[in-house]
Amino acid sequence: MEIIDNLDERRFDVSLASLDDHAICVSKESWPGESGGFAGPQDYTYLQVGSDRLPVRSALSSIYCPGGCGEHRVAPHGVLRGFIAYGEFADANAIAAEPRKELHFPVIPYYCR
Repeated sequence: MEIIDNLDERRFDVSLASLDDHAICVSKESWPGESGGFAGPQDYTYLQVGSDRLPVRSALSSIYCPGGCGEHRVAPHGVLRGFIAYGEFADANAIAAEPRKELHFPVIPYYCR
């Protein structure tokens, strides 16, 4: 897992590289979408800014997809890329002005079925 603070774009660029010889998957609920946000709440993803712990803001209090919401498939030795917008946590300009920030973004890949 690699996380890069992309100050110019006001976002964190995230990538998950597979080191496995088999395809791995990541649920769509736990990976940011095309706009840099999440479909639902994220219990373990947060931004540490100084002594403040900023959770991901979500308009939804929960998400339920019968049979799952889908998954991102990563080919053997492939890479899944995305980004998380600063605005998912708080005001993007205020976050950009902070010299010290740390994104906590646990990802749990699994073998695809």
